[in-house]
Amino acid sequence: MPLSLKLYNQKRDFTKTPEPKGIIKKTGKRRFVIQEHWAKKAGHHFDFRLEMQGVLRSWATHKEIPKKPGKRIILFEVEPHPVDYLNFEGEIKQGYGAGIVKIFDKGTYNLIKQTPKELIIYLKGKKIKGCYVILKYKEPNQFLFFKTNMISEKILKYLFKCLFSNKPAHLAGRILRPRKIKGLRYFRIGKYILIEQNPKSKSIYAKMAQKGKKIAWLIDTEKNKYIAYVTPNKVKFL
Repeated sequence: MPLSLKLYNQKRDFTKTPEPKGIIKKTGKRRFVIQEHWAKKAGHHFDFRLEMQGVLRSWATHKEIPKKPGKRIILFEVEPHPVDYLNFEGEIKQGYGAGIVKIFDKGTYNLIKQTPKELIIYLKGKKIKGCYVILKYKEPNQFLFFKTNMISEKILKYLFKCLFSNKPAHLAGRILRPRKIKGLRYFRIGKYILIEQNPKSKSIYAKMAQKGKKIAWLIDTEKNKYIAYVTPNKVKFL
């Protein structure tokens, strides 16, 4: 369903609020912002916004954004905001949302997976970094939000198949094409790369690759660490 700014504009009197007017702007970028909002009515909360379809899809929560895996919070989806809200800070003196707004963090994101019930994103901010899941919850506007260390097993199997077929992968409206480094094919997804086994190395896996066995590794490039072993039949997290 297309995201609209109609409700955003209806709720605001732009002769009284310093907030930007609701105009759709398709920039082709994927940016995010987390704003800390000391609202007179709703109280202190955080607003989480993702740039998509020319607007900022928006959620609110009274909990801090989790920085480590294991903690889950509930997000309440609110009306989309204009892209110009990415840089908004200041005081809304009266009307809807009256209070003080400050930017807690902002940056860019990679969209790994998108379905009507689930978003998997990789956030690249100054304070908030990593792979996060936004999952449809009980009520129509409720979502679970949590950080995860891993790309899902299902996505890894799909990328593995595309890698060894030397075909592009289609993820959440994006096309990922296999790249090569030193003759080895790989996909890059955020801070992760999925790369085929080097048959010229001295490991036991190289001997398996020399015999035609398909093997790939998921590597965390920030930690320079192997985190999963992938074959046609299984994904084993290390």
